[in-house]
Amino acid sequence: MIIILGAQGFLGSAFCRVCNGRGIPHQGIDLDNYAQCKGSRCETLINADGNSKKYLAEADPVRDFELSVDSVMRSFFDFSFRRYVYISSVAVYTDHANPGNNSESAPVDVCAQSNYGFHKYCAERLVMKYCGDWIILRVGGLVGPCMSKGPVFDIMRRLPLRINPSSRFQFINTEEIAAITLKMLDDAHCTREFFNLSGRGTVTLREIQEMTGHVEENSLPVETWNINVDKVHKRFGLPTTHITIRDFISGQGLQRDK
Repeated sequence: MIIILGAQGFLGSAFCRVCNGRGIPHQGIDLDNYAQCKGSRCETLINADGNSKKYLAEADPVRDFELSVDSVMRSFFDFSFRRYVYISSVAVYTDHANPGNNSESAPVDVCAQSNYGFHKYCAERLVMKYCGDWIILRVGGLVGPCMSKGPVFDIMRRLPLRINPSSRFQFINTEEIAAITLKMLDDAHCTREFFNLSGRGTVTLREIQEMTGHVEENSLPVETWNINVDKVHKRFGLPTTHITIRDFISGQGLQRDK
C-alpha cells in the first residue's frame, strides 16, 4: 500500500495515474481529505506535496516554510509508514550550471541557497532525522498532464517568456518520475539515498520555441540548469531532455498555425 500526499497536484497526480495503470494499491491524500485520512498506515509514503512556486518563497518565506517544511514534519506523525519518499528540488544546489558541482554528494552551502532551496534542504534533513528508511528525490524541470505553469507552458500557449530564450534547462515527464520511483521501491538496495532526477542533457527555450513554430526574443537574463543525473541514469535509466520535450509537444497535439 502506498500513500501519495499531494495527490491532486502536478506530480502527485502522476503518481496516482501510474499506480492506477499498474494496479498498485494506493491512497491519494490532499487538502480535501487530509483530516479524514490522518492515522492511515502504509508500506510507503510518497510526499509530493509542498510549495512548488519559487516566487512565494521570496515574497513570503514564512508561508513557504509552513508549506514546505512544517507540513513534512507533520506528515511523520499524522501517518504510519515503513519507507518515506520525499520529493525535493534541484534548487538545493547553488551551482546549477556545472554538473561537476551538483552531484548528489556535492557539498551544499546553505548561506548561498535561495529561500526556496533552503526550505527544501531543511525538509530533507527532517526526513533523514525522523525516517529510518527513506529516498530523497531532487527533481528538476517537469512537463506532463495538468501542467499549468513554467516556461514550456508559456511557450506552448504563446505567452510571454519570463526568461531569456537562450536559457538552458533539463526536463522530465511527471509520469517518468513516477515510473522510476516505483523501480526504486522494487530495489531492496535503494534506501537512505539521494537521487537527482531530471532529463539527460539540456535544451534551450529557443529550441522549444522552434519545435512549436513560434519564436520570440527578449532581453531578460539567461539561466542555465544542468544538473548531474549520472547516478540515477546508470541505475535506472533516464530519457533525454530533447526526446522528453519532443514527445510532450507532439502528444499535446499542438496546433502550429495558431
